[in-house]
Amino acid sequence: MIQLFHVYKSYDGKNVVLKDVNMIIDKGEFVFLTGASGAGKSTLLKLLFLEEMPTKGQILIKNKNISRLKHNSIPYLRRNIGVVFQDFKLINSKTVFENIAIALEILNLPKKIIKTRVNSMLKAVSLEHRKDYFPLNLSGGEQQRVAIARALINSPAILLADEPTGNLDPVITLEIMTLFEKANNNGTTVIIATHDDSMIKKYKKRVLNIKDGRLI
Repeated sequence: MIQLFHVYKSYDGKNVVLKDVNMIIDKGEFVFLTGASGAGKSTLLKLLFLEEMPTKGQILIKNKNISRLKHNSIPYLRRNIGVVFQDFKLINSKTVFENIAIALEILNLPKKIIKTRVNSMLKAVSLEHRKDYFPLNLSGGEQQRVAIARALINSPAILLADEPTGNLDPVITLEIMTLFEKANNNGTTVIIATHDDSMIKKYKKRVLNIKDGRLI
């Protein structure tokens, strides 16, 4: 599903963020990505989402070498990847419902199906009462749940989540992790970057640790 071979990532040719990363994640795996702040976790997720390209090395996603993809092919690959960004990246001019519905609208699904699926997802993240709100009228935790709902709404082949439970209380964290496990049980490959040691111990999944840009 995901393969990295001798991957390096630097900015401006000086700041080397990732160094000789080799990694294989099989289809249907659930993986925690850990490491101190600045270790390179977020950069690695950006590479997997094609927000950034490697400086050196090869990355294969679903047997496609991302460095060889034509620019107009990138959006099609991204349709198979759900992402929970650390800064959420919600569209402030759209309501909660509209933010979540975007991924389904891109697929040109009928409005009736979109409405049913979005309402179901809103219930799953306990945000039915906020569906007509705009992001700036929500708390940080609520915005985070909108981002999670948007990432899961189209049942992606791969889910990438950068500190997805960082602003959530223990009850909501449990609900969100249950959603991630359900997605994983349905075949989604899940990669979660987190600092939460208690969550890692509780769920007992495969752990990949990054230290100073290297996978150890």
